[in-house]
Amino acid sequence: MKLLSFSFLPGLAFMFALNAHADILITKLDDIEVSTQANLARDLVINERLCVASNPVGVYSLIALGDGDNGEFTINNGPYRIDYDVLYRDRRSGGGFTELQAGVPVSGFLTRPLRNARNCQGNAGRLRIIIKKETLNSAVAGRYQGIIQLSVIPE
Repeated sequence: MKLLSFSFLPGLAFMFALNAHADILITKLDDIEVSTQANLARDLVINERLCVASNPVGVYSLIALGDGDNGEFTINNGPYRIDYDVLYRDRRSGGGFTELQAGVPVSGFLTRPLRNARNCQGNAGRLRIIIKKETLNSAVAGRYQGIIQLSVIPE
């Protein structure tokens, strides 16, 4: 039995580096750490809720970059790597999940109101990370780490 452990930042979780206009921000992100065993029957799906808020409320684009070659979404264990997919859904804008491509902006998302204390009420956004079962089942055991960067841009 091989054990795979994932984190998306050395030691802990996703690192979200924010490149945003002064009146727009991303909040409510939690660290993510996942451990699993190989021989999975299904893809590994990780959901992370977040909030994008601005004042005034408006439309924004989202850009995601991983730390692989050309910003690809990968986690690494020394020379070994595991690719993953990233999807995003903004409940306020309606519709389902949109698959993100590294470095390609996706537009049309709607922010939540930014309150006086510079906080965001609710969790309108959801980031979904999918690691294919075939990839996991063929991976070398160990601890895999990586970084994903999200940038929000007011439209």
